[in-house]
Amino acid sequence: PTHFSAMVEKLIAAFAVLGGALSLGLMADEINMKTLVNSLGLAAALSIILVVHRRGSGRIFVPPRRRITRTITFEVDNAKDEGDYVALDELGCAQDTVNLRNKDEIVILESKITLVIDYPVRVEAIFSLHSNGNNGFSRLELANKVAECHRTMYREEHESMTVPAHTAQDVLQNRRKTNGKYGIWGHDIEDLLLRGVSFDELNGVWLAECDS
Repeated sequence: PTHFSAMVEKLIAAFAVLGGALSLGLMADEINMKTLVNSLGLAAALSIILVVHRRGSGRIFVPPRRRITRTITFEVDNAKDEGDYVALDELGCAQDTVNLRNKDEIVILESKITLVIDYPVRVEAIFSLHSNGNNGFSRLELANKVAECHRTMYREEHESMTVPAHTAQDVLQNRRKTNGKYGIWGHDIEDLLLRGVSFDELNGVWLAECDS
């Protein structure tokens, strides 16, 4: 995989040089504008695959296609400057959900859904959620279950990692990238804020929308 990554990087560099030469008119007589557009388009596509979503050591990860058709939000009466959110750590979640608006509203009619967490991880965490009743998920139940999934993800990462998330020298730094089940990086769970849960119609899954 490492050699493949290096090869793609060389291809990107080659197309960049080609595009630059064409744009300066150095090869205008031999290669037309369509070639320029195709070359630059391919370079951009390779860049996205390689740079934007590289996960693991040297492995290239192609992000799944998404089609978001609906987002459930969480408005809290005591929301601060960051906006409306529910904290995902146990204490913060308990405090925020007390003041959650429209908490009893049924926001998902299905009693079983698939939740995908793709931040801040290198490997997506996928959970199957079941509502407590047959009427679907209320806004409050959904917020609590999504928070529980995040706490489970962090616990499983801690149990499977062999490198520390923090050291004595990291007092003012973010969480280090660890090598556990999900490859969590950058943030502890206390940093995460749940802004919404979105439905990906293309894949039939719900996505946790978090900030930090």
